[in-house]
Amino acid sequence: MSVSDDYLAYILEQLADLGEVRSQRMFGGAGLYCAEIFFGLVSEDTLYLRVDAQTRVEFTSRGMRPFRPYADRPELSMTYY
Repeated sequence: MSVSDDYLAYILEQLADLGEVRSQRMFGGAGLYCAEIFFGLVSEDTLYLRVDAQTRVEFTSRGMRPFRPYADRPELSMTYY
């Protein structure tokens, strides 16, 4: 997992209207927080947003794929698209 400084700055700029949005570096990528709510992550210069059973359909219908943290274990995914 990695993320460039420029891409992360761009994402934070785009999300600024949400209010108190910040990032925290983790495992080479970055977690995204609004106030104290963890809502997204950035890995390999790709933004992933947290989904639930209801919102997942919106993401999959647009061809978006889940975040898979382990390339050698594609069956493992998280609730981020």
